[in-house]
Order: sequence, then structure tokens, then C-alpha cells
Amino acid sequence: MVGVSVALHLQKRGRDVVLIDRRAAGEETSYGNSGLIQREGVIPFTFPREFGAILSYAMNNRSDVVYHLSALPRLAPWLFRYWQNATPERIERSARALAPLMAQCVEEHDALIAEAGDTARALVRHKGWIRCLRTEKSLRQAISNARRLDKYGVDYAVLTGAQLRELEPHLSAKNIGAIHFRGSPTSSDPGMLTKAYADLFARKGGRFLEADACRLTREARGWSLPSESGPITASEAVVALGPWSDDVFRPLGYDIPLAVKRGYHMHYGARGNATLSHPLHDGDGGYMLVPMSKRHSPNDRRRIRRPGHSAKPHTTRSR
Repeated sequence: MVGVSVALHLQKRGRDVVLIDRRAAGEETSYGNSGLIQREGVIPFTFPREFGAILSYAMNNRSDVVYHLSALPRLAPWLFRYWQNATPERIERSARALAPLMAQCVEEHDALIAEAGDTARALVRHKGWIRCLRTEKSLRQAISNARRLDKYGVDYAVLTGAQLRELEPHLSAKNIGAIHFRGSPTSSDPGMLTKAYADLFARKGGRFLEADACRLTREARGWSLPSESGPITASEAVVALGPWSDDVFRPLGYDIPLAVKRGYHMHYGARGNATLSHPLHDGDGGYMLVPMSKRHSPNDRRRIRRPGHSAKPHTTRSR
């Protein structure tokens, strides 16, 4: 999604753009995430500062984060830097930097959808998503977190349990309240939405080539990448490879503090007449439940296991 969107914007600025991927557009991380256009995502996810929360994560007693002890020596330096940047002052600095970007994300998607046409329009809903809470403590914390977004113009509503079940009648009564982020659209198929944008890029004269970005090299006048049709040269290159970005950066001498968060998604059928109208986040359980179009990727049977990427059929990164 990021690479295709960047290509479209560079194209709009009059640049000659070649979009390169090792497979079709939207077949990696963007294929199966939660499909949220996160207008509310101003405050970054941060390392916990409370001793009890840190201990809980350290003991692997959480459902939202699980780690392998063997990976800790490699991750420890990064985790320390993550903890350092979780001070209130640094969080506020990050939020101020993110705020103008998030303020435009919905309008940017709306503009691309208008150009891409009916296929893209049918894949996006403007009903928002809901964070559900099961305890009074977690509900109070969620309300406090939401109120921090007031100064950034985020549209949300605090729901009682009864109001929540008016929106989602088949939801368990164990959920005592929720935060409804009304200004954040959602996609029922983010992989197909990415493809719709890639089709728009091609219709406007852009070129899409299958090649391995890890073979990017620095040349005297820019960059070069081999492909089946010959070398591709350019004065500038944009790397938008998500969890695989380091595969390109490190051989070129860049040291970027990038770590990878894995996730999975699975398709479930509804029981009886149960329906779901909004994406739901279980604030206490740490997972998303999202109404999605069930689509099997043509690459599901040949997915390659790499760091940060789920290789199981019909599972991908979650967010």
C-alpha cells in the first residue's frame, strides 16, 4: 500500500516512475492486515513504563505479545532504545510529527479512490471501527487514552454496553463499553484495494516490473537494479518494503533501528444468523475481529517464510 501510494504521488508530480516488486502488488503485508485507515493513529504504540506491565510482558504472560527467549539477545538493544523513546516527552514529540500526516490520510485515500473508480469505492466503508473493553479498569484507561486525541481532531464516541450492542447486536454481553473511532474508514479487502491503486498507476502510464529489490546497488549517478528486461537505472529510489527493508538498507551501509512485529489473520464463518458490521478490537484480548471479503491469494501455496512474515496459508501480518 505504501509503495503503490508513493508511486502514484510521484507520478502526479511529473516523475517517470517504475514500481518494482518480487510479486504482484498487495501480495505481502498489505494483503491481509486489519484494513484500517487509521485517522485516530496519532499517538504511537510505545514500550510500557509501568513495572507491572513490563514484568507481565517479560514473563510472556500476555496474549497481545509473545516472544521467543532465543531472540532476546538480538532484540535487547532495540528494546532498550524503544524503552528510551517511550518517555512522555518523546511520545508527545512523535505525536506532533504524526498529527498532520494522520489528519490527511482519509482525504488522501478518498482522492485515490475517486480516481481508481468503482472497484476501489466498493472496498471501503466509512463506519469506523470499535475498541471493546471487558472491565471497568480497561474501559477507564481506554477513555483516558481517547481523550488524549481530542486536541488532534479525532472523531470518536464513548459507548456504554447497551449502545455497543445497538451497533453490534450479536456481541457478547461481557463487553461493558467501547470506544467507537468514527472517523477512521476501513477496507473489506486491503490487498484488493492496493491492487486497485496499482491498476490506476498503470492506467496513468506507470510501469510495474517483477524484480528483487535486494539487488539494488548504488551507481555513480544514482541507483541500478537488474531485471529480466535489463537493468533499471534511476537517480532516486524509494524503499517501501516494510519488514524486509533492512534486506536492502544494510548491504548499502544504512543502520536503521527497524524491528519486525509478526501477526496472523484467519477466516472464520459466522454461527447461525450472527453478523458483524464494524471491525472490532478486543482491548483486553489484544486481537481484531474484522468483517472481510474471503479471498485466497494466488501465492498462498508458495509463500516464502522470511523474518517477520507468516508463511501459513491464509495468514499474514495483522496490522
